[in-house]
Amino acid sequence: MQNTQSLLLLRDHARNERDEALSALQRCEEAARQAQAQAEQLQNYRGEYQAQHAQRFAAGTGIEMMHAYRSFLQRLELALGQQERSVAQLRARVQAARALLLEREKRLAAVDKLIERRQLSQRHELARREQHRLDEAAQRWRGPAALRGGPPTTY
Repeated sequence: MQNTQSLLLLRDHARNERDEALSALQRCEEAARQAQAQAEQLQNYRGEYQAQHAQRFAAGTGIEMMHAYRSFLQRLELALGQQERSVAQLRARVQAARALLLEREKRLAAVDKLIERRQLSQRHELARREQHRLDEAAQRWRGPAALRGGPPTTY
């Protein structure tokens, strides 16, 4: 019984670890979604900025405006590149968190299976003891003649 209690404590610990891994995965997924949304916003802004300035350049603008456009577009490209790297890093974290969750779920399943086997073994042992007790009681009820092979004594 003490051994089963230890296994139950181990299962609680494994369940807590699994739950923590699940929460970490959810946080990583949310961070990755937010980073992806920010990258998409930057891409959309870049497209809008380029389209807006294409119209201005078609109408004719000065060289200073062209330099300012290119300078800002370079900074925007750098920001977009940095955001895309961030998205890639967060996706890698999501994969690592998924792997950890899978490991924790497997461990919990193994502990559950061990507990199930232990309980089954205990039930078999209890049934064996009960059968042995019943066999002994039947022998006592039949009396000593049953042990010698003779007919049971009648009362």
